[in-house]
Amino acid sequence: LHGVGKTYAQYAKTSDRLMEVLTGRSRHRDFVALEPIDLSMSRGEVLGLIGMNGAGKSTLLKLIAGTILPSSGQVHIGGRISALLELGAGFHPEMTGRDNVYLSGAVQGLTTEQIDALYAEIVEFSGLAEFMAQPVKTYSSGMFVRLAFAVATCVQPDILIVDEALSVGDGAFALKSFKRIMGFRDAGGTILFCSHSLYQVEAICSRVIWVHQGHVVLDGEPAMVTAAYGQFLESGLMPGEVMAPSTKAEPDAAIEQ
Repeated sequence: LHGVGKTYAQYAKTSDRLMEVLTGRSRHRDFVALEPIDLSMSRGEVLGLIGMNGAGKSTLLKLIAGTILPSSGQVHIGGRISALLELGAGFHPEMTGRDNVYLSGAVQGLTTEQIDALYAEIVEFSGLAEFMAQPVKTYSSGMFVRLAFAVATCVQPDILIVDEALSVGDGAFALKSFKRIMGFRDAGGTILFCSHSLYQVEAICSRVIWVHQGHVVLDGEPAMVTAAYGQFLESGLMPGEVMAPSTKAEPDAAIEQ
């Protein structure tokens, strides 16, 4: 990423967008979701993203995945990306689980023959064999994730993006998914992993970035970055900040009797 940032135009009401076009006068305010950043990753690297909700983590992942376009800068990707972003992204609710597997595979550049070869593995991993003929709009959130994760990891991507997917679903599947990610990592896969579970981030990642209000606060060794972030969650203080001195009045001097 070279100077990549994302800014959205926010309007107080829908008609302001039309009035802006007709009058040529700005009627919006800019919301900076991600300040321009430079970022590079090497093949086989496992990069973790941590930060509070709304910090800009998902925006960064979507820019890398190509699901949104940057407002500034350029993104250069070497290899095929498989992204597991928000729940159900890329699935058509009226289509069956089977049809969505083929649709997702085609979107990622696989031929029908290649998907045929992977289909049994995808179904087995998801554990949804008896539901594959049902429209995915009938699936629970956990079933959505199971199928989406199975597709994302079975299509053999060069780069895997996982955004909070393991926080949905039962514990057994979360453990199964965690092991699948570890196996992909051990095989030399490149991973971007976003999670609020600092334990998972520290266990999986070789490098961690802490994002806060659209800025990168820290970028470095997992234990150091997660420890600093944990300290922030407890104290509310950013690295280098100190607690402001108390303004509470000092007790009056002892009154002479």
